[in-house]
Amino acid sequence: MSLDLHPDELVAIMGPSGSGESTFLLIAGLIDRPTRGEIRFEGRPVSGPACDPDRLRALRRGNIGFVFQKANLIPYLTAAENVAAVMEMDGVASSDALTHAIRLLDALGLTEVRAEEARVVQDRALHRGALENRAGVPRGETEIRSV
Repeated sequence: MSLDLHPDELVAIMGPSGSGESTFLLIAGLIDRPTRGEIRFEGRPVSGPACDPDRLRALRRGNIGFVFQKANLIPYLTAAENVAAVMEMDGVASSDALTHAIRLLDALGLTEVRAEEARVVQDRALHRGALENRAGVPRGETEIRSV
């Protein structure tokens, strides 16, 4: 299989249950490694045995946002605090993170204190301006898209 993804390109990965969509997304998201072949990110190989796990972790943190079926939100935090927490892990100052999180939530129409889980998780992924990876979504709704 050969696939080139480009910025701002929308690609749907669909198939019947068990056909490998989740495996593909885990490999494309640099979480799992292919059994053969090569993965390149921005023209550089990122899948070989010599690929540094810390480099992969840095690529994921800075470039890939994951949205899974299970939201994994921190239940005692507000929607804005959940979004800001991810930004703080990326080194954004707490006050700046919260301000930006509120702006993101407002832009998505999520101004209530405890917003809809799925959209808050998407907001967390969107903050990085990264590749969005919706893994494990049923009924052929799995997709990778540039945001």
